[in-house]
Amino acid sequence: MGEHHITRRTLRYALIASVITATLTITTAGAATATPPITGQPVVTAATSEAPLATATTAANDWAYPLKTKTYRVSSTYGARCIPVRGGSTMHLGEDLAAPNNAKIYAIADGVVKYTVNGTNTRAGYIGVEHKVGKRTYFSVYVHVWNAKKYVKVGDRVTAGQKIGLVGSSGASTAPHLHLEIWRDKFHGTGTAVNPVTFLKDRGIDLRANATAVSSVKKPKSCTYYTPLYVALRTSPSATAKATTTLVPNAVLTHTPGQASNGFIPVTVKGKTGWVAIGSVQPTKAAVPRATTKVRYYSAAKKVVLRSKASSTSAKKRTLASGTRMKLISVKKNGWAKVTVSGTTGWLPPKTVRLIDKRHRITTPTTMRTTAWANGKAVTNLAKKKTISPITSEHGWTYITVGGNKGWVPAAHITYVSVNRIVN
Repeated sequence: MGEHHITRRTLRYALIASVITATLTITTAGAATATPPITGQPVVTAATSEAPLATATTAANDWAYPLKTKTYRVSSTYGARCIPVRGGSTMHLGEDLAAPNNAKIYAIADGVVKYTVNGTNTRAGYIGVEHKVGKRTYFSVYVHVWNAKKYVKVGDRVTAGQKIGLVGSSGASTAPHLHLEIWRDKFHGTGTAVNPVTFLKDRGIDLRANATAVSSVKKPKSCTYYTPLYVALRTSPSATAKATTTLVPNAVLTHTPGQASNGFIPVTVKGKTGWVAIGSVQPTKAAVPRATTKVRYYSAAKKVVLRSKASSTSAKKRTLASGTRMKLISVKKNGWAKVTVSGTTGWLPPKTVRLIDKRHRITTPTTMRTTAWANGKAVTNLAKKKTISPITSEHGWTYITVGGNKGWVPAAHITYVSVNRIVN
């Protein structure tokens, strides 16, 4: 009995020892072949809680800071917030790390580059890296870069601590910073956004402890916004939902941070509740938008001499530079045009007077309505080719002025006409 007990215990110890030995051997081999991180870029080794313990990929995972420690400031935290700039979000899905422009961005872990989107003034650029953590897939996304393809391309394998981009301020951004997002399973769509701070802290990376400063993490109870344009207040978060009224520029709205759906946020304005497009509000007052009016004028098509009569041998009155504006009085059959320029009347030779005519017109008979809704109250009917002056647009509707009236028409029923031709 005792001998049998000793044999079983010895066997159990032997099995445990073999597992430990195998694990150490695998870990050591992995460390020997891993690409070393960039000098000065801290990399932390931490076990993941979501992966099986005794596997080569999870017994020891390398995790890195996305920016060099003590060179960034946490300017906006993950979670509900007031929209900081027009076009921003009310549910902040990442952690904002304010840093100098062109500061180096590092991959937080080994992975494969899946997205490289260059940024513009109106679109945030980003780099997305897929990571396998145990049996789960995660994506780290580095947002607001200008050139996402400078150091990596889709399909590249990267290692923890590898430089993949530079801090920028593309898209809806007020200053250079890295907006870091972590997604589980998929990037957006059916994926789940994860708090980068807690995710990385569980793996030995403490973003806030290694920042030079951290902004307030307290969630605001209410937010105040202003409408920079004429905005439709709708009954539900849909572009086709009933529009109950049109909010004028700088209407004051209140909103509970974090609440949003389908690109709309619920708001209260003068006791009325409804939904407005998230891109149609901002935290500060705005200049009242002006209507885009038609432009029509005549100008000199090239440098030309203004003469006293319709003859190239008549007296010279003055020389006009190309682009000089004028009033056209008449055009003779032979092409000579009678014009007035700054109070001086004279004649210009053929093919020297240009018409510039730019305007917005109705393309098909349509109805102007008080609200941006197909069943909104009619203001007036507009005929085809009617010239109108647009003020603003949202979700397939354009707010216009024509004949002293203001209202909404389908954006698809408006076209921009630009005429540029010689008239003589």
